[in-house]
Amino acid sequence: MICQNINKNIMKQIRPTPDYYNGKNGYEASQVIYGFSCSYNVGNSVTYLLRAGKKKDAGLSDMAKHIEDLEKAIHHLQIEIKQLQIDDLMSKGMSHEKAKASLQRIEDLKNKFNKK
Repeated sequence: MICQNINKNIMKQIRPTPDYYNGKNGYEASQVIYGFSCSYNVGNSVTYLLRAGKKKDAGLSDMAKHIEDLEKAIHHLQIEIKQLQIDDLMSKGMSHEKAKASLQRIEDLKNKFNKK
């Protein structure tokens, strides 16, 4: 708890948390992610979902930025799902390389059948 408070104080001095990461209840996105012990990709997804529609980008309309954040969240969830599938295959004795290759073959077959 002490380290967490020290790290928070250091981060606040380095760069304040932008408003689009703060909820109405005062919670920051990072607190929610930490509180739920989210993995890297799930945490990124949560962050993108929480800020969707709030962050502005000079080169994008508000709607385009909102959609971009949602697409980024989906992308990170897809990575997480793939990693969980790899981990599952590895827990059954398959090597990392073979698990990745097997999942890629499945993805290729799905894409092949979806094109028809």
